[in-house]
Amino acid sequence: MTIVLGIQIFTSLVDGFIRSKSLKTSLGYAILFRFTETLKSSIAFSSPLKRQKNIILSFVRMSRLADDALEDSLVSNEELASMLLGNYLNKNPNKTKTLIYESISSLREQALNSSCYNSFSADISRSWKTNDLRMVNPENSNISYDQVVLITRDSGGFFFTALTHLLASEELSADLKKVIYLCGGWFQTLDDYRDRKKDTHRAITTLFTINQNKLPMRLLNEQSKIYGKEIQSILDPQHSLIVFMKKLTRLTRLLDFTKNFLDW
Repeated sequence: MTIVLGIQIFTSLVDGFIRSKSLKTSLGYAILFRFTETLKSSIAFSSPLKRQKNIILSFVRMSRLADDALEDSLVSNEELASMLLGNYLNKNPNKTKTLIYESISSLREQALNSSCYNSFSADISRSWKTNDLRMVNPENSNISYDQVVLITRDSGGFFFTALTHLLASEELSADLKKVIYLCGGWFQTLDDYRDRKKDTHRAITTLFTINQNKLPMRLLNEQSKIYGKEIQSILDPQHSLIVFMKKLTRLTRLLDFTKNFLDW
């Protein structure tokens, strides 16, 4: 039941808040932890649960720092790529760059092997590069709907595969990586749906800020069906990952409806 997933996420959120003392960080941690727990039916994580939780928390912290810095033009994708290679930036250093470098260094130390870390670095870089495309500016003002669909997939898809590489003890199979990528794109769509009003004010390009001809709920339902169908072409329709994503979609719609009702 959807309510059970909500309780599980809330429990993980409390755990994340105790660890991080940050509500935003704990929310990201809670969702990703529940996803990786579901993923265990498809992949074996050889490290202890405590280590997995530490990696997820470090990953969320790093991602929040990097995303905020990219949005505020405090760091470039080139600088982030250099940090992933272990190079500290002596040119124009600032507190934000130092914090990002320290968080990346922490993840490098926790990675099981260099191969998994290299795969993580490649995928998180691809996710970060979508930030420039999601920001409204003269260079991408004429971006098409289909392009935004792909950007959304890459943003969330490579974010999810990057984390999985850090937790895995070996390289992912092509099919499993595609499934995780699709789940990440689906989750990014849910996140954009939830943040659609805020993204409009911040001039962030998402499926829900450029498409004014369809109701947000209808657009979300269409995209969810597309993702579900693609994942089901690889996994059994009753697979735990598909069930998880469908429940998360229903929970997102429920919370959004409740928020709008209370605001009204």
